[in-house]
Amino acid sequence: PGGHGYIAAGLVDGTLRVFDAHFSEWAGRRLLLYNATGSCDRATTAITDETPRVSVRAHDGRVTAVLNMHDSDDFVSVGYDGRWMRWHIGSDGASLSVVTEGRISPPINSGAGGKRICCAAIVRDAGKEGEDRNTLFLGTISGCMYRLCLSKGGGCDMLWENNENTASRNCSITAITHAKVREKIHIYACRSD
Repeated sequence: PGGHGYIAAGLVDGTLRVFDAHFSEWAGRRLLLYNATGSCDRATTAITDETPRVSVRAHDGRVTAVLNMHDSDDFVSVGYDGRWMRWHIGSDGASLSVVTEGRISPPINSGAGGKRICCAAIVRDAGKEGEDRNTLFLGTISGCMYRLCLSKGGGCDMLWENNENTASRNCSITAITHAKVREKIHIYACRSD
């Protein structure tokens, strides 16, 4: 995040890890490890794993996305526990602090997995007063989609809910992205049905 040369990674056990980014070194490794077909046919004993600068337990269950904020050195993690957390990496890269956090409120009839966030995207857009803002969009395994303005720290609004009248109510939001078309931002979400 933020051009400091760090990479934040979320793991299936709920851990966040921050590594120094060594892009030129990693690009060289890729050339050494893989042949033209993408298979690894060379010895890898000379290469060791990177040691994280910092590692913290962030979520109960898997981290499903780690997203860079557009207007700061912060990043956001989201997880199966239904929580989103905005993090700041210390100037030395060896510390993480929570700036703000929240939890989605799934519909009562969504079942046990209704709170599980399975995908997310951050969209940067200009607000009514011309200020930049980061909006976090969240998709759940119960097929609901939420929106939260991170820059203002506002509440979480439900944009879409699967219910009894939905043709396929047992589907997940599997991916979210956005595009700017004629000065208007469009949000696209893929469902598992």
